[in-house]
Amino acid sequence: MGFQPFTGAVISILANLISLPIMMFAFGEIVHRWKWARKRLQKAERLSQKYGRYGVWILIPLCPILGAYVCMAIGYLLRWNTALVVTSILIGMISSTFIIAYGGWAIVGLFR
Repeated sequence: MGFQPFTGAVISILANLISLPIMMFAFGEIVHRWKWARKRLQKAERLSQKYGRYGVWILIPLCPILGAYVCMAIGYLLRWNTALVVTSILIGMISSTFIIAYGGWAIVGLFR
């Protein structure tokens, strides 16, 4: 579309961030209304207590592969700290977006 790499990366990051609060609200409503979802999440809380402090950082390399939305779902379902989940998703999203934007720009520059 003719954007500079930095501008394109910022637009991409902002577009992904718009839906994250909406998804957090939707997951909360689903868990609140569906009894079977609450039962499933009780099992996930045991995993969260065991691995939650360090496991949340695995979302950084998973974010470029799975996407921000899936990583948010994983973090919510495992009941990890929301601030840490959002931080790790942001780190993964920002790094992958800039790598893709500047990498694509460099590849296009090779053929000009």
